[in-house]
Amino acid sequence: MTNYYHKIKSYTGTNPVPKSVSPVFLFLVILITALLTSSCEQKTTEIGMGLLPLGDFTSVTGTDTISVEAYTVYSDSAVTNNKTYSYLGGLYDPYLGNITADFVAQLRLTEKWAGKGAFEIDSVKLSFSILGAKGDLSVVQELQIYEIDEELSPDSVYYSNKDPDILQQLAIVELPLVEKDTATSFTLDLPVSFGQHLLRDTVRLNQEDTETDFRKFFKGVYITLGEVITKAYQPPMLMTMQFESGNFVITIYYHYLSDGSTDSYLFYINANSARYNRYLHDYSTAVPEKQIIHIGEQFRDTITGLQPFNGVSTKINLPGLEYFKTINSISVNKARIYIPVFLDDDTYTEEDVPTNIYMFYKDLEGVRYYLPDYLISPLFFDGSFDSGTGKFSFNIASFVQEYLNGNIPSTELELYIPDGEYKNIILKANDASDPSTFEFVFTRY
Repeated sequence: MTNYYHKIKSYTGTNPVPKSVSPVFLFLVILITALLTSSCEQKTTEIGMGLLPLGDFTSVTGTDTISVEAYTVYSDSAVTNNKTYSYLGGLYDPYLGNITADFVAQLRLTEKWAGKGAFEIDSVKLSFSILGAKGDLSVVQELQIYEIDEELSPDSVYYSNKDPDILQQLAIVELPLVEKDTATSFTLDLPVSFGQHLLRDTVRLNQEDTETDFRKFFKGVYITLGEVITKAYQPPMLMTMQFESGNFVITIYYHYLSDGSTDSYLFYINANSARYNRYLHDYSTAVPEKQIIHIGEQFRDTITGLQPFNGVSTKINLPGLEYFKTINSISVNKARIYIPVFLDDDTYTEEDVPTNIYMFYKDLEGVRYYLPDYLISPLFFDGSFDSGTGKFSFNIASFVQEYLNGNIPSTELELYIPDGEYKNIILKANDASDPSTFEFVFTRY
Protein backbone atom coordinates (compact mmCIF):
# COMPACT_ATOMS: atom_id res chain seq x y z
CA MET A 1 0.00 0.00 0.00
CA THR A 2 1.38 3.45 -0.89
CA ASN A 3 1.34 5.71 2.13
CA TYR A 4 1.25 9.48 2.20
CA TYR A 5 4.31 9.87 4.39
CA HIS A 6 4.46 13.67 4.54
CA LYS A 7 1.97 13.52 7.39
CA ILE A 8 2.54 10.24 9.20
CA LYS A 9 0.32 9.95 12.23
CA SER A 10 0.22 7.34 14.99
CA TYR A 11 -3.06 6.55 16.69
CA THR A 12 -3.72 5.50 20.27
CA GLY A 13 -7.28 4.71 21.38
CA THR A 14 -8.82 7.03 23.96
CA ASN A 15 -10.26 4.13 25.99
CA PRO A 16 -7.89 2.01 28.06
CA VAL A 17 -7.53 -1.66 27.20
CA PRO A 18 -9.75 -3.77 29.55
CA LYS A 19 -7.89 -5.78 32.19
CA SER A 20 -9.93 -8.90 31.43
CA VAL A 21 -11.23 -9.84 28.00
CA SER A 22 -13.61 -12.65 27.18
CA PRO A 23 -12.44 -15.27 24.62
CA VAL A 24 -15.30 -14.35 22.27
CA PHE A 25 -14.48 -10.68 22.48
CA LEU A 26 -10.76 -11.39 21.87
CA PHE A 27 -11.60 -13.54 18.85
CA LEU A 28 -13.63 -10.70 17.32
CA VAL A 29 -10.82 -8.19 17.85
CA ILE A 30 -8.29 -10.52 16.20
CA LEU A 31 -10.66 -11.11 13.29
CA ILE A 32 -11.18 -7.38 12.76
CA THR A 33 -7.44 -6.66 12.94
CA ALA A 34 -6.66 -9.37 10.40
CA LEU A 35 -9.21 -7.99 7.99
CA LEU A 36 -7.92 -4.43 8.32
CA THR A 37 -4.26 -5.38 7.84
CA SER A 38 -4.75 -7.62 4.82
CA SER A 39 -3.13 -6.75 1.50
CA CYS A 40 -4.19 -3.36 0.08
CA GLU A 41 -4.87 -5.05 -3.24
CA GLN A 42 -7.93 -6.76 -1.67
CA LYS A 43 -11.34 -5.18 -1.25
CA THR A 44 -11.75 -3.48 2.13
CA THR A 45 -14.56 -4.50 4.47
CA GLU A 46 -16.47 -3.13 7.46
CA ILE A 47 -17.56 -6.50 8.93
CA GLY A 48 -17.58 -6.26 12.72
CA MET A 49 -16.99 -2.50 12.81
CA GLY A 50 -20.13 -1.93 14.87
CA LEU A 51 -19.00 -4.07 17.82
CA LEU A 52 -16.75 -1.41 19.37
CA PRO A 53 -16.65 2.39 19.35
CA LEU A 54 -14.97 3.81 16.23
CA GLY A 55 -12.63 5.76 18.48
CA ASP A 56 -10.84 2.50 19.30
CA PHE A 57 -9.72 1.87 15.71
CA THR A 58 -8.35 3.41 12.55
CA SER A 59 -10.82 2.76 9.73
CA VAL A 60 -9.33 1.84 6.33
CA THR A 61 -11.71 2.45 3.44
CA GLY A 62 -11.32 2.13 -0.32
CA THR A 63 -13.38 3.30 -3.27
CA ASP A 64 -13.15 2.98 -7.02
CA THR A 65 -16.38 4.85 -7.76
CA ILE A 66 -14.87 8.34 -8.15
CA SER A 67 -15.07 9.18 -11.83
CA VAL A 68 -12.24 10.73 -13.84
CA GLU A 69 -13.48 13.50 -16.11
CA ALA A 70 -11.27 14.45 -19.07
CA TYR A 71 -11.29 17.25 -21.65
CA THR A 72 -9.06 18.37 -24.51
CA VAL A 73 -7.80 21.92 -23.99
CA TYR A 74 -5.55 24.25 -25.96
CA SER A 75 -3.79 27.57 -25.43
CA ASP A 76 -1.90 29.03 -28.37
CA SER A 77 0.76 30.71 -26.24
CA ALA A 78 3.37 29.38 -23.84
CA VAL A 79 6.65 30.79 -22.58
CA THR A 80 9.40 29.38 -24.81
CA ASN A 81 12.45 31.56 -24.29
CA ASN A 82 15.82 29.88 -23.74
CA LYS A 83 14.47 26.33 -23.92
CA THR A 84 16.90 23.42 -23.87
CA TYR A 85 15.77 22.33 -27.34
CA SER A 86 14.74 24.17 -30.48
CA TYR A 87 13.07 22.71 -33.55
CA LEU A 88 12.94 23.29 -37.28
CA GLY A 89 10.31 21.91 -39.64
CA GLY A 90 7.01 20.23 -38.99
CA LEU A 91 5.03 17.01 -38.69
CA TYR A 92 1.56 15.84 -39.62
CA ASP A 93 -0.90 13.79 -37.56
CA PRO A 94 -4.23 12.65 -39.10
CA TYR A 95 -5.95 13.12 -35.72
CA LEU A 96 -4.36 16.46 -34.78
CA GLY A 97 -3.28 18.07 -38.06
CA ASN A 98 -0.13 20.08 -38.77
CA ILE A 99 2.53 21.35 -36.43
CA THR A 100 5.36 23.63 -37.57
CA ALA A 101 8.26 24.90 -35.48
CA ASP A 102 11.09 27.42 -35.86
CA PHE A 103 13.03 29.85 -33.65
CA VAL A 104 14.41 33.36 -33.14
CA ALA A 105 17.86 33.97 -31.62
CA GLN A 106 20.70 36.41 -31.03
CA LEU A 107 24.06 36.00 -32.71
CA ARG A 108 26.96 36.29 -30.27
CA LEU A 109 30.65 37.02 -30.79
CA THR A 110 33.64 35.02 -29.65
CA GLU A 111 35.98 38.02 -29.61
CA LYS A 112 36.19 41.71 -30.33
CA TRP A 113 37.21 42.65 -33.88
CA ALA A 114 40.99 43.03 -34.18
CA GLY A 115 41.37 43.44 -37.93
CA LYS A 116 44.34 45.16 -39.59
CA GLY A 117 42.85 47.17 -42.39
CA ALA A 118 40.75 46.80 -45.51
CA PHE A 119 39.58 43.30 -46.35
CA GLU A 120 37.50 41.34 -48.83
CA ILE A 121 35.18 38.46 -47.97
CA ASP A 122 35.91 35.18 -49.74
CA SER A 123 33.13 32.91 -48.40
CA VAL A 124 30.58 32.46 -45.63
CA LYS A 125 29.85 29.08 -44.04
CA LEU A 126 27.07 27.99 -41.70
CA SER A 127 27.80 24.94 -39.55
CA PHE A 128 25.21 23.43 -37.22
CA SER A 129 24.23 20.11 -35.69
CA ILE A 130 20.92 18.36 -35.12
CA LEU A 131 20.18 15.66 -32.56
CA GLY A 132 17.90 13.84 -35.00
CA ALA A 133 15.03 14.18 -37.44
CA LYS A 134 11.54 12.66 -37.77
CA GLY A 135 9.02 12.45 -40.56
CA ASP A 136 9.33 12.14 -44.34
CA LEU A 137 13.08 12.61 -44.80
CA SER A 138 12.93 12.24 -48.59
CA VAL A 139 11.54 15.75 -49.01
CA VAL A 140 14.06 18.44 -49.96
CA GLN A 141 13.76 21.54 -47.80
CA GLU A 142 15.37 24.95 -47.69
CA LEU A 143 16.75 26.83 -44.72
CA GLN A 144 15.63 30.45 -44.60
CA ILE A 145 17.41 33.09 -42.51
CA TYR A 146 15.95 36.53 -41.76
CA GLU A 147 17.25 39.52 -39.82
CA ILE A 148 14.89 40.73 -37.10
CA ASP A 149 14.27 44.29 -36.01
CA GLU A 150 13.68 43.70 -32.30
CA GLU A 151 16.40 43.67 -29.68
CA LEU A 152 16.21 40.46 -27.66
CA SER A 153 16.77 40.35 -23.92
CA PRO A 154 17.55 37.29 -21.77
CA ASP A 155 15.34 38.81 -19.06
CA SER A 156 12.25 39.18 -21.26
CA VAL A 157 9.44 36.66 -21.65
CA TYR A 158 8.68 35.38 -25.16
CA TYR A 159 5.73 33.23 -26.18
CA SER A 160 5.34 30.39 -28.67
CA ASN A 161 2.89 32.31 -30.87
CA LYS A 162 4.98 35.49 -31.12
CA ASP A 163 5.57 36.59 -34.71
CA PRO A 164 9.13 37.80 -35.31
CA ASP A 165 9.62 41.42 -36.34
CA ILE A 166 11.31 40.66 -39.67
CA LEU A 167 13.56 43.30 -41.19
CA GLN A 168 14.85 41.48 -44.27
CA GLN A 169 15.73 38.08 -45.70
CA LEU A 170 19.45 37.31 -45.63
CA ALA A 171 19.79 33.80 -47.04
CA ILE A 172 17.98 30.81 -48.54
CA VAL A 173 19.95 27.59 -48.81
CA GLU A 174 18.89 24.05 -49.68
CA LEU A 175 19.39 21.37 -47.03
CA PRO A 176 20.84 17.95 -47.84
CA LEU A 177 18.74 14.92 -46.96
CA VAL A 178 19.10 13.61 -43.42
CA GLU A 179 18.79 10.17 -41.86
CA LYS A 180 16.11 9.28 -39.36
CA ASP A 181 17.04 9.38 -35.66
CA THR A 182 20.65 10.24 -36.49
CA ALA A 183 22.71 13.10 -35.09
CA THR A 184 24.00 15.02 -38.10
CA SER A 185 26.23 18.02 -38.74
CA PHE A 186 25.79 20.36 -41.71
CA THR A 187 28.12 22.84 -43.36
CA LEU A 188 26.28 25.09 -45.81
CA ASP A 189 27.42 27.91 -48.09
CA LEU A 190 25.77 31.24 -47.34
CA PRO A 191 25.80 34.26 -49.67
CA VAL A 192 28.87 36.53 -49.46
CA SER A 193 26.37 39.38 -49.04
CA PHE A 194 25.38 37.88 -45.67
CA GLY A 195 28.97 38.25 -44.45
CA GLN A 196 29.24 41.74 -45.89
CA HIS A 197 26.14 42.74 -43.96
CA LEU A 198 27.47 41.39 -40.65
CA LEU A 199 30.89 43.03 -41.07
CA ARG A 200 29.73 46.31 -42.54
CA ASP A 201 30.73 48.25 -39.41
CA THR A 202 33.59 46.55 -37.54
CA VAL A 203 33.44 49.12 -34.73
CA ARG A 204 30.21 47.42 -33.66
CA LEU A 205 31.85 43.99 -33.31
CA ASN A 206 31.95 43.98 -29.52
CA GLN A 207 29.78 42.76 -26.62
CA GLU A 208 30.57 45.39 -24.02
CA ASP A 209 26.97 46.35 -23.13
CA THR A 210 27.41 49.84 -24.50
CA GLU A 211 25.56 51.70 -27.23
CA THR A 212 27.97 50.21 -29.78
CA ASP A 213 27.23 46.61 -28.66
CA PHE A 214 26.78 44.24 -31.61
CA ARG A 215 23.44 42.97 -30.20
CA LYS A 216 21.99 46.45 -30.64
CA PHE A 217 23.48 46.75 -34.12
CA PHE A 218 22.43 43.31 -35.41
CA LYS A 219 19.51 42.26 -33.24
CA GLY A 220 19.15 38.64 -34.21
CA VAL A 221 17.95 36.07 -36.73
CA TYR A 222 14.70 34.25 -37.44
CA ILE A 223 15.41 30.78 -38.83
CA THR A 224 12.75 28.60 -40.42
CA LEU A 225 12.32 25.84 -43.01
CA GLY A 226 10.44 26.09 -46.29
CA GLU A 227 9.48 23.18 -48.52
CA VAL A 228 10.94 22.92 -52.00
CA ILE A 229 8.65 19.97 -52.80
CA THR A 230 5.25 20.32 -51.15
CA LYS A 231 2.98 17.46 -50.13
CA ALA A 232 -0.68 17.90 -49.25
CA TYR A 233 -1.51 17.50 -45.56
CA GLN A 234 2.05 16.71 -44.55
CA PRO A 235 4.83 18.97 -43.30
CA PRO A 236 7.73 16.70 -44.15
CA MET A 237 10.11 16.54 -41.20
CA LEU A 238 11.07 17.95 -37.83
CA MET A 239 14.68 18.46 -36.75
CA THR A 240 15.74 18.76 -33.11
CA MET A 241 18.54 21.12 -32.09
CA GLN A 242 20.34 21.93 -28.86
CA PHE A 243 22.44 25.08 -28.62
CA GLU A 244 25.71 24.25 -26.99
CA SER A 245 29.03 25.99 -27.47
CA GLY A 246 30.23 25.63 -31.03
CA ASN A 247 27.35 23.73 -32.66
CA PHE A 248 25.71 26.65 -34.53
CA VAL A 249 28.31 28.96 -36.02
CA ILE A 250 28.58 31.34 -38.96
CA THR A 251 32.18 31.68 -40.13
CA ILE A 252 33.22 34.52 -42.44
CA TYR A 253 36.47 33.93 -44.35
CA TYR A 254 38.29 36.97 -45.75
CA HIS A 255 41.69 38.27 -46.92
CA TYR A 256 43.41 41.59 -46.37
CA LEU A 257 43.90 43.78 -49.41
CA SER A 258 47.29 45.03 -48.20
CA ASP A 259 49.16 41.72 -48.17
CA GLY A 260 46.67 38.98 -49.17
CA SER A 261 46.85 37.24 -45.77
CA THR A 262 43.69 35.40 -44.71
CA ASP A 263 41.65 35.29 -41.55
CA SER A 264 38.16 34.43 -40.30
CA TYR A 265 35.58 35.81 -37.91
CA LEU A 266 32.86 33.82 -36.08
CA PHE A 267 29.28 34.41 -34.91
CA TYR A 268 27.48 31.91 -32.67
CA ILE A 269 24.08 30.92 -31.46
CA ASN A 270 24.83 29.25 -28.14
CA ALA A 271 23.38 28.69 -24.67
CA ASN A 272 23.96 32.37 -23.79
CA SER A 273 21.97 33.68 -26.76
CA ALA A 274 18.59 35.20 -25.94
CA ARG A 275 16.17 33.15 -28.04
CA TYR A 276 12.68 31.71 -28.22
CA ASN A 277 10.84 28.90 -30.02
CA ARG A 278 7.76 29.31 -32.20
CA TYR A 279 5.12 26.55 -32.44
CA LEU A 280 2.17 26.74 -34.83
CA HIS A 281 -0.73 24.25 -34.92
CA ASP A 282 -3.40 23.80 -37.58
CA TYR A 283 -5.99 21.29 -36.35
CA SER A 284 -8.23 21.89 -39.37
CA THR A 285 -5.87 19.81 -41.56
CA ALA A 286 -6.67 16.58 -39.67
CA VAL A 287 -8.54 13.79 -41.46
CA PRO A 288 -12.23 14.64 -40.90
CA GLU A 289 -13.30 11.20 -39.67
CA LYS A 290 -10.37 11.08 -37.20
CA GLN A 291 -10.17 14.70 -36.13
CA ILE A 292 -10.54 15.63 -32.46
CA ILE A 293 -13.11 18.37 -32.78
CA HIS A 294 -14.06 19.23 -29.18
CA ILE A 295 -10.97 21.27 -28.30
CA GLY A 296 -11.44 23.72 -25.45
CA GLU A 297 -15.16 23.01 -25.19
CA GLN A 298 -15.32 21.13 -21.85
CA PHE A 299 -16.91 18.29 -23.84
CA ARG A 300 -16.76 14.77 -22.39
CA ASP A 301 -15.53 13.01 -25.53
CA THR A 302 -14.39 9.36 -25.59
CA ILE A 303 -10.84 10.39 -26.55
CA THR A 304 -8.58 13.31 -25.68
CA GLY A 305 -5.34 14.56 -27.24
CA LEU A 306 -1.91 15.35 -25.84
CA GLN A 307 0.92 17.01 -27.79
CA PRO A 308 4.37 18.44 -27.22
CA PHE A 309 5.27 21.92 -28.57
CA ASN A 310 2.47 23.61 -26.62
CA GLY A 311 -0.20 21.71 -28.53
CA VAL A 312 -3.46 20.33 -27.19
CA SER A 313 -3.44 18.98 -23.67
CA THR A 314 -5.69 16.79 -21.56
CA LYS A 315 -7.25 18.27 -18.44
CA ILE A 316 -8.60 15.81 -15.89
CA ASN A 317 -10.76 16.36 -12.85
CA LEU A 318 -11.82 14.27 -9.86
CA PRO A 319 -15.02 16.02 -8.75
CA GLY A 320 -16.01 13.22 -6.36
CA LEU A 321 -13.13 14.09 -4.04
CA GLU A 322 -14.91 17.25 -2.94
CA TYR A 323 -17.19 15.17 -0.73
CA PHE A 324 -14.22 13.86 1.29
CA LYS A 325 -13.24 17.38 2.31
CA THR A 326 -16.33 17.32 4.55
CA ILE A 327 -14.98 14.30 6.46
CA ASN A 328 -12.56 15.04 9.27
CA SER A 329 -9.32 13.16 9.97
CA ILE A 330 -8.57 11.42 6.66
CA SER A 331 -5.10 10.10 5.89
CA VAL A 332 -4.58 9.08 2.26
CA ASN A 333 -3.02 5.65 1.86
CA LYS A 334 -3.34 5.30 -1.90
CA ALA A 335 -4.48 7.56 -4.72
CA ARG A 336 -3.61 6.44 -8.20
CA ILE A 337 -4.97 7.34 -11.65
CA TYR A 338 -4.83 4.92 -14.60
CA ILE A 339 -5.29 6.42 -18.07
CA PRO A 340 -5.59 4.06 -21.09
CA VAL A 341 -3.93 4.90 -24.41
CA PHE A 342 -5.66 4.74 -27.79
CA LEU A 343 -3.70 2.70 -30.39
CA ASP A 344 -4.74 2.17 -34.01
CA ASP A 345 -1.72 0.08 -35.15
CA ASP A 346 -1.01 2.71 -37.81
CA THR A 347 -0.39 6.29 -36.71
CA TYR A 348 -0.37 5.22 -33.07
CA THR A 349 1.39 2.02 -32.12
CA GLU A 350 2.88 0.86 -28.86
CA GLU A 351 6.32 1.91 -30.12
CA ASP A 352 5.04 5.48 -30.61
CA VAL A 353 3.99 5.96 -26.98
CA PRO A 354 6.34 8.17 -24.91
CA THR A 355 7.95 6.54 -21.91
CA ASN A 356 6.57 9.08 -19.44
CA ILE A 357 4.13 11.96 -19.24
CA TYR A 358 3.64 14.41 -16.40
CA MET A 359 1.04 16.51 -14.58
CA PHE A 360 0.77 19.97 -13.11
CA TYR A 361 -1.88 21.82 -11.14
CA LYS A 362 -2.65 25.54 -10.84
CA ASP A 363 -3.20 27.82 -7.87
CA LEU A 364 -5.95 30.43 -7.75
CA GLU A 365 -3.76 32.88 -9.70
CA GLY A 366 -3.21 30.34 -12.48
CA VAL A 367 0.44 29.63 -11.61
CA ARG A 368 1.51 26.11 -12.55
CA TYR A 369 3.13 23.76 -10.03
CA TYR A 370 4.59 20.28 -10.09
CA LEU A 371 2.57 17.80 -8.08
CA PRO A 372 4.00 17.23 -4.58
CA ASP A 373 4.29 13.54 -5.44
CA TYR A 374 6.72 14.42 -8.25
CA LEU A 375 8.75 16.60 -5.87
CA ILE A 376 9.04 13.67 -3.47
CA SER A 377 10.53 11.65 -6.32
CA PRO A 378 9.79 11.24 -10.05
CA LEU A 379 9.80 7.48 -9.40
CA PHE A 380 7.25 7.93 -6.61
CA PHE A 381 5.01 9.94 -8.95
CA ASP A 382 5.50 7.38 -11.77
CA GLY A 383 3.74 8.65 -14.93
CA SER A 384 5.04 5.67 -16.89
CA PHE A 385 3.39 3.62 -19.63
CA ASP A 386 2.69 -0.06 -18.92
CA SER A 387 2.62 -1.96 -22.21
CA GLY A 388 0.91 -4.88 -20.47
CA THR A 389 -2.16 -2.87 -19.47
CA GLY A 390 -1.88 -0.19 -22.16
CA LYS A 391 -2.18 2.52 -19.51
CA PHE A 392 -0.26 5.36 -17.92
CA SER A 393 -0.19 5.24 -14.13
CA PHE A 394 0.15 8.22 -11.76
CA ASN A 395 0.59 8.19 -7.99
CA ILE A 396 -1.08 11.35 -6.62
CA ALA A 397 -1.46 10.46 -2.93
CA SER A 398 0.36 13.58 -1.73
CA PHE A 399 -1.65 15.80 -4.06
CA VAL A 400 -4.94 14.39 -2.79
CA GLN A 401 -3.87 14.77 0.84
CA GLU A 402 -2.89 18.40 0.27
CA TYR A 403 -6.24 19.02 -1.45
CA LEU A 404 -8.18 17.47 1.43
CA ASN A 405 -6.12 19.57 3.86
CA GLY A 406 -7.14 22.73 1.97
CA ASN A 407 -3.65 23.54 0.65
CA ILE A 408 -4.52 22.98 -3.04
CA PRO A 409 -7.60 24.75 -4.44
CA SER A 410 -9.08 22.12 -6.77
CA THR A 411 -8.76 18.60 -8.12
CA GLU A 412 -8.09 19.78 -11.69
CA LEU A 413 -4.87 18.42 -13.20
CA GLU A 414 -3.36 18.85 -16.62
CA LEU A 415 -1.15 16.40 -18.46
CA TYR A 416 1.94 17.54 -20.35
CA ILE A 417 4.77 16.08 -22.39
CA PRO A 418 8.30 17.18 -21.41
CA ASP A 419 10.72 19.14 -23.60
CA GLY A 420 12.65 16.95 -26.00
CA GLU A 421 9.72 14.65 -26.73
CA TYR A 422 7.99 14.93 -30.10
CA LYS A 423 5.32 12.19 -29.99
CA ASN A 424 1.60 12.92 -29.81
CA ILE A 425 -0.71 10.76 -27.70
CA ILE A 426 -4.42 9.93 -27.97
CA LEU A 427 -5.98 8.89 -24.65
CA LYS A 428 -9.23 7.07 -23.93
CA ALA A 429 -11.55 9.07 -21.70
CA ASN A 430 -14.93 9.48 -20.04
CA ASP A 431 -17.45 7.07 -21.58
CA ALA A 432 -14.95 5.07 -23.61
CA SER A 433 -15.20 1.28 -23.37
CA ASP A 434 -12.02 1.26 -21.25
CA PRO A 435 -12.10 4.61 -19.40
CA SER A 436 -9.66 6.16 -16.96
CA THR A 437 -9.98 4.95 -13.37
CA PHE A 438 -9.05 6.30 -9.95
CA GLU A 439 -8.11 4.11 -6.96
CA PHE A 440 -8.51 5.79 -3.59
CA VAL A 441 -7.73 4.18 -0.22
CA PHE A 442 -7.75 6.23 2.97
CA THR A 443 -7.73 5.87 6.73
CA ARG A 444 -10.13 7.61 9.13
CA TYR A 445 -8.53 8.15 12.50
